[in-house]
Amino acid sequence: MQQTIAPSTGNAPSLPPFAFEREPGAAAAPLPAKYKRHEPEKTALYTVVAGNLETFLEAARQQSTSGTGCPAFIEREIRNYAEHTIMRSVPVQVVGAAVTVVCSG
Repeated sequence: MQQTIAPSTGNAPSLPPFAFEREPGAAAAPLPAKYKRHEPEKTALYTVVAGNLETFLEAARQQSTSGTGCPAFIEREIRNYAEHTIMRSVPVQVVGAAVTVVCSG
């Protein structure tokens, strides 16, 4: 039997249960032999972010009203991506060929 969790919404109508695995035990199964890492460090986004990081952060500092630039968590996430190619929750805006990290301030 597949494990499911029925969401509770108080007085709202019930939602259907969520299934977290296609089949029992699928999440614990080893990766298939044909699995190939995506290699994000070879993408255009990584090249642009890593190559222009300091310039971007300095421009953000100069353009912000407080002079602090991007919030610390944004800078931390961008640096983490540039150093380790891991980006989790940085909001980005894509306009044409430009990728802009959304910073307010």
